[in-house]
Amino acid sequence: MTRFTFLIVCWATLSLTGCEGVNRLRAGTFGFKEARIESISHIPGTPIRIETQNGSIAVEATDRPDVKIVALIHTKSKARLKSTHIVTRRLEGDTLRIEAKWPEGGRKGTESASFEIYVPEANGIFASTSNAPISIKGLSGPAWLKTSNDRIEVTNHRGNLRATTSNDSIVIVSHQGSVKARSSNDDIRIRGVTGPVVVRTSNGAIDVNSAESSVTARTSNDEISIELTDNAVGPVVADTSNDPISLVVGEKFAGDVDLTTNERCIIDEQLRRYVVDHGNNHVELRIGKGPKSRLATRNAPISVMARDAVE
Repeated sequence: MTRFTFLIVCWATLSLTGCEGVNRLRAGTFGFKEARIESISHIPGTPIRIETQNGSIAVEATDRPDVKIVALIHTKSKARLKSTHIVTRRLEGDTLRIEAKWPEGGRKGTESASFEIYVPEANGIFASTSNAPISIKGLSGPAWLKTSNDRIEVTNHRGNLRATTSNDSIVIVSHQGSVKARSSNDDIRIRGVTGPVVVRTSNGAIDVNSAESSVTARTSNDEISIELTDNAVGPVVADTSNDPISLVVGEKFAGDVDLTTNERCIIDEQLRRYVVDHGNNHVELRIGKGPKSRLATRNAPISVMARDAVE
C-alpha cells in the first residue's frame, strides 16, 4: 500500500495547467483540492481495478516502463483533505487496485477522486465511478466499465468489453473483441469492431460501423444504422420505434432477413432479387443460407443496401 505525495492545495478554484496529465481530471468548483502524482512498478500482463465516485477515470497505454498515477482529490474541508489518501495495492493475481481512502464516515456529498493512469500495457481493466466520464485507450484483456450520467469512450482496445452508463453516450473506436454496451437517453456509436455486438439504449441513436460479426441493437425513439464489412456473415437484429433503421451488408452476408414496419421498406436494386415475400407491413429476403436476421420499427422506413451500392 502506498500513499501519494502532497503537491498542491488551494481554496475555491485550482489551476492545473502546470501539472502534467491532470487537465482532464474532474473535480468540484468549490472546496479544497489536491493534485498528487506517483509512479509505481509495473507487472506485465496484469489487470487494473479503479473504483471511485463523482470522479473521472482515464487509463491509457503509453511508452513508459512503470505505472504513472495522477489523482485529483476534492473535499469539503482542509481537515478531510489531509485525512484522505489514495492507496494502491496488489490483489490476487497481481491485479493493481487504485482507490481513494476517505476519512471515517466515508465520502461526503460532492467530494470526489479523479484519476489519470498511464501504463505500459494492461491485461484487463475494471473501472467504476458515477456522475463522471470513463475513457480507456490502447489496452487489452477483459474490460468492464461502468458509470452513470456521463460518457464512456474506448479506443484501440483488444479484448471483450462491457460498458454501462445512463443519460450519456458510449463511443467505441477500433475494438478487437466482443462488445456489450448499455445506456439510456443518449447515443451508442461504434466504429470498427471484430466481435459480436450487443447494444441497447433508449431515446438515443445507435450507429455501428465496420462490424465484422453479428450485431444486436435495440433502442426507442431514435434511429439505428448498421454497416457490416464484406466478411461479416451476420445475423443482425435491430429494434426501434418512430425512427428509421438502415442496414448495409457485405459480400458474405447470408440468411433470411425479416423487415417489419408500417412504413416503406427500401431495398437496393442489387438485393431485390432476394425478396421472397412482400406484404403491407412485412418484407422477407432470403440471401443464401445463414442465421436469421430481423429488423423492426414503427412509423419509419427500413432500408437494406449492399456495400457496393453505397460506396
